[in-house]
Amino acid sequence: MNSCTLLIDWLTFGVITMTLLVMTWYTIETCRLRRVAKEQLDELVRQRRLSVMPTVLPEVRHDSGAQVFRLTNIGKGIATNIRIQDVYPSDSLPNTYYRFSEVPLIRPDQYANVPYEEYLSGVKQDPPSGLAQVRR
Repeated sequence: MNSCTLLIDWLTFGVITMTLLVMTWYTIETCRLRRVAKEQLDELVRQRRLSVMPTVLPEVRHDSGAQVFRLTNIGKGIATNIRIQDVYPSDSLPNTYYRFSEVPLIRPDQYANVPYEEYLSGVKQDPPSGLAQVRR
């Protein structure tokens, strides 16, 4: 009876060890799946945010002989509080820069003409000579 009990004890130990190994493997795989699911959810949230963001395109237009700086919102979201940094033209016009007014709001598929001022050595030029030589 002693050898039979010893065999049953070893079989029980083997089954418990295999169960422990399977549960450890299952836990590791579950953690990996959870991590991948979180990454996918984060990407989905990022894509959702991008899909409703505004996309604003700048352009210089010539209307009635005057140059107009226009921002067009081609995105799906509303563009708010748009600020444009001072723009410095090419090196051929040193000490010259353009300062643009803030645009409070541009709705999707709409545009806003942005007033600007030209400064030469810190002095406002009135009227501005134009934006033709601005670097792209």
